[in-house]
Amino acid sequence: MAARTVAIWGSCVTRDAFAVASRREQLEEELPLVYYAARSSWISQASQPWPQTDPELGGEVSGFGLRMVQEDLNKSIIDRLAELKPDIVVLDLIDERLPIARVGRTWLTVSDYAKQTALVPRVVAAADETCSMTQPARARLFAAAARMVARRLTRELPRTAFVLNEAPYTTRVGDGTTLPDPAGGWARDLEAAQQPLLRAVVRQMGARLFRARPPQEVCLADPDHRWGVTSYHYVEDYYHWLIDTLRAIEPPSEPGRGASIRLPDVPSLRGLLRR
Repeated sequence: MAARTVAIWGSCVTRDAFAVASRREQLEEELPLVYYAARSSWISQASQPWPQTDPELGGEVSGFGLRMVQEDLNKSIIDRLAELKPDIVVLDLIDERLPIARVGRTWLTVSDYAKQTALVPRVVAAADETCSMTQPARARLFAAAARMVARRLTRELPRTAFVLNEAPYTTRVGDGTTLPDPAGGWARDLEAAQQPLLRAVVRQMGARLFRARPPQEVCLADPDHRWGVTSYHYVEDYYHWLIDTLRAIEPPSEPGRGASIRLPDVPSLRGLLRR
């Protein structure tokens, strides 16, 4: 199959698929990853950029983490996607679990990377407003942001296939156990809070969006994950499912149309890819 470039705006639940060792060569040939954006809420990206250009962040953050904080402050993720024009953009909302803070007309995502700077903790301490994932206001703020984000994405990337990886916060572990409380309760609360956000994305992106809804049998937390067992670090079968789903995606044949699915090429997905 011809190579199709992929960009991600989401989290490790999507990015980890591109680190599966047994599929690495196939992915490099068929689905080369050209961009990965994370740790930035849609609410942040839809707000005004931080008023200072290239602010002095201070602290210990560097490398990947530094880029994540800069992109969150500058609200530059959609600009970068528009510049790269990937064939497929995969979206997931797991990083919406992070708190956000508002100063004036600017929202910031309070990620662990942001906390490593000197600037962001000071900003959060003096913020006009803060909002966690589970506060009722979050769904309202996200719905407003989704209108702007969806409009920009679909307008600026008319030939791109948009895929929503509907990754759940699972409480089931691959060894047959379940996440104990408080981790289990946290996962259930976040999963409930995520549902209106997913609905907002589906509503705003309409026919341009393909919903990749994982089967329950792969939605298991990895008991041996290198970053520890948690509700969004999955067993490897999840990532194989996602890779096969992306391989089946056909970008729009005409500008402004939605993606199509080549089911005959991935027979195992016939029962899983029902829109």
